[in-house]
Amino acid sequence: MIIPTVRGKLGGAIRLAAALCLVCLAPPLNAEKIEGHIRDSETGFPVSGASVLIGEFHSASDREGAFSLDNIVPGEYAIEIHHVAYHLHEQSITIREGSNPALHLILVPKAYSTETVTIKTTALPNELIFSENDRQQKIENYIERLPGVSVIEGDGEISLSIRGSRPEEVLIVLDGTPLPKNERGVCDLRSVNIARVKSIKVHVDAIPPRYSNIAPGGVVRIETYGTNSNKILLKAGGGSFDEYDLGAGGDIELPGETFLSIAIDHKYTKGDFTYRAADSSAIRINNHSKKTGLNLSLQKRFGHSEVRSNISYQTLDNGMPGDLDHPTPTADRRGQNLRGKIEG
Repeated sequence: MIIPTVRGKLGGAIRLAAALCLVCLAPPLNAEKIEGHIRDSETGFPVSGASVLIGEFHSASDREGAFSLDNIVPGEYAIEIHHVAYHLHEQSITIREGSNPALHLILVPKAYSTETVTIKTTALPNELIFSENDRQQKIENYIERLPGVSVIEGDGEISLSIRGSRPEEVLIVLDGTPLPKNERGVCDLRSVNIARVKSIKVHVDAIPPRYSNIAPGGVVRIETYGTNSNKILLKAGGGSFDEYDLGAGGDIELPGETFLSIAIDHKYTKGDFTYRAADSSAIRINNHSKKTGLNLSLQKRFGHSEVRSNISYQTLDNGMPGDLDHPTPTADRRGQNLRGKIEG
């Protein structure tokens, strides 16, 4: 800094003022730098955002809990640390010349309390229990009530998916014995007659160890009332578009610990409807769908062993109504499917 030369009393005053400015602008002699870290007393984790006050100096801890203060003149100080989630921390420190101290400070978290809140929840049951005369629907209608279970119907079979798993990853166990799987690796639910079912339980997380390696998707366990009585189940339903659904099933106990289960199902939907094109209207016909299925299951017990056989036969007859320009074709889609399975 250059001080102009001015003679007289005015010049002396100017030189004095300039000297005082130099003293004010210069850092204090023997100033020290203080560094430190702040941590949680319970977890030992760094505490960020804490305000650190030493005299007139202020700093804040970073994400690592570190802070620093410069130009601290040696002397006795009271340090304060403030944080909204922690109790106020106060302590006395002595800053000596040439020490550049490093502080390791601990904050005690505050405990907040509120009124007691009680939360009540109702868990979805993973098991259905039936009385001997409490079955008036198809078995798939009951199973889809279980949490996480979806019923997949198609290709002449009824399979299950649990929490989005593939049907071949789901195992159906009937009275402790896994149901046989078809050529697609799927347990077909059609082979189970609802008339003799006692309980249905789904295992998703706690899969029995004996099935965990062959059923990663989950296990559905079905228990029956046994084979000590013959039972017949009839069903009928209907709806719009001339839809109707007829079915019959029965369990027959044969000599020699042999048990026969029969299920017949027939569905029909006409589905003809009126449509409009420009200023004209017409009836779109040949929109029917007809499905018939027959399932036979035979169970033979030999002491502690048993043999299960299953034969299923399905027919399909679907009309093909064509597009809007050709609403009444005579084409049909027809097919038959026969499947057999023996497991022991």
